[in-house]
Amino acid sequence: MTVYESESQLGGRLATLDVAGTPVESGGTIIHETNRYLAGFVDRLQLEREEPHQREPGSSESVGVWDGRRFAFRTYDSGLLTRLAAVWRFGVMAPLRLQRAVAKGVEQWNRVYDYLEEGASFESPAALLSQLGLADLLEKDGHQWLTEAGVRGRFVDEYATPVGRIMYGQDVSMNALATSIALAGAGLAGSLFSIAGGNRLLCEGLVRDAGVTLRTGVEVTGVTRAGASSTLRLADGASAKHDAVVLATPAGPAVLELSGVRAPESALLQRPFQVTWATFIKGLPRPDYFGLKQVTDLPDAVLTVEDDAIPFSSLGLVATMETEAVAARNVANLVAKAQGAYGLSQG
Repeated sequence: MTVYESESQLGGRLATLDVAGTPVESGGTIIHETNRYLAGFVDRLQLEREEPHQREPGSSESVGVWDGRRFAFRTYDSGLLTRLAAVWRFGVMAPLRLQRAVAKGVEQWNRVYDYLEEGASFESPAALLSQLGLADLLEKDGHQWLTEAGVRGRFVDEYATPVGRIMYGQDVSMNALATSIALAGAGLAGSLFSIAGGNRLLCEGLVRDAGVTLRTGVEVTGVTRAGASSTLRLADGASAKHDAVVLATPAGPAVLELSGVRAPESALLQRPFQVTWATFIKGLPRPDYFGLKQVTDLPDAVLTVEDDAIPFSSLGLVATMETEAVAARNVANLVAKAQGAYGLSQG
């Protein structure tokens, strides 16, 4: 078996960058504890779990929601003070209703493991979601889903929307399924973890464990099927013959030249993708930009409401330099509005 990877390293969005000598996650940073397969692979490969963004075990990340003029809401070192501030700002019921809605979705989604262990298969993602009782999330946007769950007003604008923006660069007008996934990724229904050294180690470990031949930096441009074999056409003009080919490309088979290959019409659609830029900075932001006097007054993560006047979608502490008392902060600048609910993988 041979795996072809167009990039120099495996992982896709599970990428790690070196920032001033410190490795930081530059793509999918978190794994949900209920992801049975990924969690199982982590244990099987004896990889080490750690708190996301290299935080100390048991530590919490302070969060502030920036509306362009002030922090509309922020957490505090005291859990009690944070809860009181949340009740004052959002009321009692909205957070509880949202947590119940997200937890229900995660519970329904996790039924997939029982079906797969029974050998079940599904003709399409829609068929799978229908079996799991989640098909209705394909027919509405996140705002409608939240409204039906009894979540409205400030809590949508100052919590659900900022979470959507930091996860996918979109507000809750995106697909309801994507909205629920983003909120689950915020830790509303189960804990989160990362892999020490980078989540891409999972991909590398699985390929190594399978004993396959890995060819990195090799781009496949097309597939020709003739008789009992398939021929891959490579960007450098070479070709490679195989008995069977499995295509796994984020843009779908539409980007490849296919000959003699029967693919569903839905797989050949040209899908628009959202483009985001992540800028990693060795240093600290200016506190006066946020109306604060000291850097220590800044929250670890700054989320934002939906406002085109705000020049970034999120600002977050992703690592602490091992050799210097400075921090690397990630400014994820939204450069293009999303069309549809594509690019949903979160690691």
